Order: sequence, then C-alpha cells, then structure tokens
Amino acid sequence: MGRTEQRRQYQSIIRYQLNTKEPKTTVEYYEKLHKAGYHEERIVQLMAYVLETYTKAIIGSNQPFSEFEWKSYLNDVHYTLPNEEAESFDERDARNNSKRIKKEYGDLRKNERQYLDELIAIEESLYMAYLLFDINEHDAKKILHVVIQTIFDEIDQEVHNFEDYVEEDLHFLAKNILYCSDPYLNPALKEFVDRIIEVKPENNERLFKPLLLCLNRILEKIDQSSKSRGYFNIVKTYVGADFSKEPKWFYNERTLAGISE
Repeated sequence: MGRTEQRRQYQSIIRYQLNTKEPKTTVEYYEKLHKAGYHEERIVQLMAYVLETYTKAIIGSNQPFSEFEWKSYLNDVHYTLPNEEAESFDERDARNNSKRIKKEYGDLRKNERQYLDELIAIEESLYMAYLLFDINEHDAKKILHVVIQTIFDEIDQEVHNFEDYVEEDLHFLAKNILYCSDPYLNPALKEFVDRIIEVKPENNERLFKPLLLCLNRILEKIDQSSKSRGYFNIVKTYVGADFSKEPKWFYNERTLAGISE
C-alpha cells in the first residue's frame, strides 16, 4: 500500500470520527484547531497523520486503542497556525533553491566523504519514514525541499507556507528532520551548537551551509538512483533503522569544528 492510499484511509477514519462525534477527543481537538484558524482540510490531514503514528505504535506494542493515549498524542503535536502573509512555496521555488545552493555554496559530488556522518543522519530519517509511512522517492524529495526552504527562511528572515506543496503528513516528516538539524527549533541542539558557534542570525550562513550542501546532495542521489534500482533500495545497504533510539542530530563535534574555523 502506497503513501497516498494510507493517507486516504486515515483521513477517512478521522472524518468518520468527526461525523459520529466519537471519540470525543477527536471532535474537541478538531474544534480547537478550527477555532484557532486552521483550515478544515489541513486539520483532517494533521489528525490523520497523528492517528497513523499512534496506530502503528500500538500495533507494534500489541496495545488496544486508548482515548487517553490518543489525546496525549494529539496534545504533543507542535503545530503552527497558518500565516496569511507568508509566501506560498511551489515547484519553481524548489528548483530555484537547488540552483541557489550550488551557486552560493557549491556541491558535494566530489567531496561527499567530508560530510558522510551528516548525510547518513538525514538519510536514516528518510529511510525510517520510508519504513513507517511508505513514502516514495517523490515524497522524499518534497520533504527535503520543505527542509531546504525552511532553512533559507532562517537565513533570509522570511516565511513560506507549504499548504499548496505538501499535505500535513509530509510536512511533519520534514519537521522531524528539522528538529534534528535546526537549532532554532530544538533547545537541546541549540545548547550543543552554542558551545562552538553562537546560534544567531549573523551566523546562519556559516551554520547552515553544511546542512544545505547535504540536503542538495541527497536530492541528487535520489534523482540518480531513480534510473537504477531506486533510492531506498540503495540506502538500506548502508543505513540502519533502530526505532528504539532517538534520531541522530545532523551536527556533531567535527561538523561544528569545521564551521568555527
């Protein structure tokens, strides 16, 4: 079953729960987001992603559905309200960002080993999303493009919205990568990075250059592998998927040492 079909099934469940008004937690959370200004369709998309995450967790642990746990999962979601003044992101922006990275920062095609650990940290996140949510190469590229634009927004002090580009499930999978790579979104990561280079707007170009290079390199690898046996078939030969461990941060001591030089 592909990502599109899984997404459709969980969204259908959320709509059914809203129509029957059971469980109450679903209705209450929907009304909370709707009152806050979230668009109706985006609420269903977001809740479907959370329900899918929760369902796969309880299936894996052989636990029954619990409304208390379902409410806990929903309350743990860090959502951001739509910004009406934000620019809408599209495929043209995605292409332009890739060109901008090459123009301003270069590329890693001949020097991939320089950031091998960092590349693997991102690729492990993508591979785990592939295993858990059945994303395909097209989905993976969209996730990476959302991450890239979010990082450029940090650099340029701008804001984009992705409502016309991805559904909420892919947006949240992009946020998972961002949480491990953007110190502005992860206080523990910020504390780690601050020991070597202060996290502040003046340092954004230096701080995010390795990340942007790696993201663009993975996009190239996805395009190249689509002509052979597929990106995820190749990735699984050199990355692992240990769901019992926390995701790896992008930055490590060596990355930061290179930035601070």
